[in-house]
Amino acid sequence: GLGGESIPPSQSTLRLASREQLPGNTWRWRFDAVRLHPTSLFILGNVLHDIHLEGPRIREALISSSLVSSRGPGPEQVLPFAYEPLPFEYDFEAEGTDVLIEVDFVKAQDAGTLLAFEAVWWSWLGLVQRGGFADDLFPPGMMRTYLARAPDFTPRGLEFFLEDVTAGGEAFDSLVNMLHALHVRGAAIGAVRVS
Repeated sequence: GLGGESIPPSQSTLRLASREQLPGNTWRWRFDAVRLHPTSLFILGNVLHDIHLEGPRIREALISSSLVSSRGPGPEQVLPFAYEPLPFEYDFEAEGTDVLIEVDFVKAQDAGTLLAFEAVWWSWLGLVQRGGFADDLFPPGMMRTYLARAPDFTPRGLEFFLEDVTAGGEAFDSLVNMLHALHVRGAAIGAVRVS
């Protein structure tokens, strides 16, 4: 879901290559197969900012990537949008802090496919709850978003009800990109509604 509006969701990739603890309570994560929208790096920066505010203080964080030039200004500090055209109907009508997300499949899906959707769901929700989509309206440390009830994963569709949502439309654009990738990989979606 981090390819934004410029990279087809099925081609957006990020893979953890290594994780190591260095001297001085320093951690290093290296990623390869990086094919993301450059502004997706702000999502990582927001998560680190949120972790810093919530618990272990981060003295310094360095994010370096070939996605941005080491010389000159970096990309504009905006969150990535959804890739278009979408292969399914998408209605976004959320107006308050309680949000219902419904995903309808074209045909019934098997248990293995539902597990892929479940992994996408929990990954996305983790980014939302950790402040990944923080912006001027919802700054780091202000992100909440709770499950109002357990998500419903059925062969015909998915349903998620959230309350106290503190994330803007770009967070849902990222979810739509993740669902778009699963659709292209064979789990045909007929419609997604956010209300």
